[in-house]
Amino acid sequence: MEPAKPFDPSIQITPENLHSFIGTKSNFQELFHFFKNELESNSLEHVLLKYYPQLMKGVVGGAFHGVIHLGWAIYYRKSLTAIAEGFAYLTYVNLPNDFSFQKEVSWINENISYENKSEEKQKEVADELFEIFLKIQKDDRIKEIITSDFFSTSGFQDRAKHLIMNYNQLLFNDYTSTVSPFSINELIIALCKLFYYTNSNNFFLLHIITSLFAIFHILQFPFEQKTKNWVLLNFFHLSIACYVTEGMPTLLPRFSSFDIAELPLVLSSWDSLISTHLTNVPTRNEHILKVAFVLKEFEGVLPHYSALFKHSAIDCLKNNELVFNLNRKPLPIDYGTPTTRVDKEFQPKYAL
Repeated sequence: MEPAKPFDPSIQITPENLHSFIGTKSNFQELFHFFKNELESNSLEHVLLKYYPQLMKGVVGGAFHGVIHLGWAIYYRKSLTAIAEGFAYLTYVNLPNDFSFQKEVSWINENISYENKSEEKQKEVADELFEIFLKIQKDDRIKEIITSDFFSTSGFQDRAKHLIMNYNQLLFNDYTSTVSPFSINELIIALCKLFYYTNSNNFFLLHIITSLFAIFHILQFPFEQKTKNWVLLNFFHLSIACYVTEGMPTLLPRFSSFDIAELPLVLSSWDSLISTHLTNVPTRNEHILKVAFVLKEFEGVLPHYSALFKHSAIDCLKNNELVFNLNRKPLPIDYGTPTTRVDKEFQPKYAL
C-alpha cells in the first residue's frame, strides 16, 4: 500500500456509491471514516451482513490481507477502529472479478446447509476438494500460463489480476464448478492439506490459511445460507487462483499417499509443541506464529484432524523461512526489521 493521503471531507462515500470505490486503491481515509460511521450508527452484524457480500468476490486482492485484517479484528472484537480499518482495507485492495457464471452452480443459490456430515462423508468431500489441486498440477494449459515471461517477472498482485482477468472461467468451469457441495469444515481440511503437502512454507498459501480463519469467524454471523455457500465457493475458487498464481508449488505425499490417516499422532500439547520449535522462528516473522495459532484453533473445531494441524504447524515452525513463487525470478529477501519490505505489495501497512 502507498501511504494514505489525508482525509478529504469533500469526498462523500455513501452506501449508494460505495461500489464505485471498491478495488480502486484510493481514498483509504474516506473509506475508513465511512465504515467507522456505519459501525458507530449500527451493529457490527448489520454492517457485516450489508457490506461483506459486496466485497467477498475480491478478497484475494492484497494477498488476502484485507479480509485477514477484517476477520481477525472481528475475532478479537476489541477495537471498532480496527474493524473499520478492516472494512476499508478490504474495499481498498479488493480485486474485482466477474463471477456471473457461478449462477450455473445450483447448490450455492439454495438456502441449504451442507454441514453436519458424518466423519466419513466429511473426509470424502474434503479429499475431493484437495484432489482439484492434484489435477491442476497436471494441466498443460496452466503450466503454460505460469511459465510465461509475465508470470516470471511480475509480483503476486499483478499475476493474480492477470490470471483472474484472462483465465477465471477456465479455472471455474474445469475445476471449481465440478466439486460437490461443501461446508467450511471440508474447506478447512482441504486447504490445510494443501498447505501441509506443499511443505508448509509458501508465503501466499500461508495467507490462504490465515484468511480462512478470518472467513470462519465472519461466517459465524447470520448470513443467509445461500450467501454463506457463495462465500465458501468464492474462497475455494480464489484459493485455486492463489495456488496457480504462486506457480503451483509441488504437492508431495509424506508417506505412501496423500491420505492423512497415515500421519502419526502428535501427542505433545500445543504449548509444548510451539515452545519446542519456537527458537527456530525469528520473532519478527509474525506470519509463522500466526499460522501456528490458526492451526491450533482449527484443531478445536476439527479435533479428529489433530495430526494434520500439528504436523503442519511443526513443519512451518521448523522451516522458519517462507518461500515465494518458485517460477519467479528471485528478489532479495530481507527479514531484518519489521519495516523492511520484501516487495511493497507484499506487506500492507494495516495488517494485524
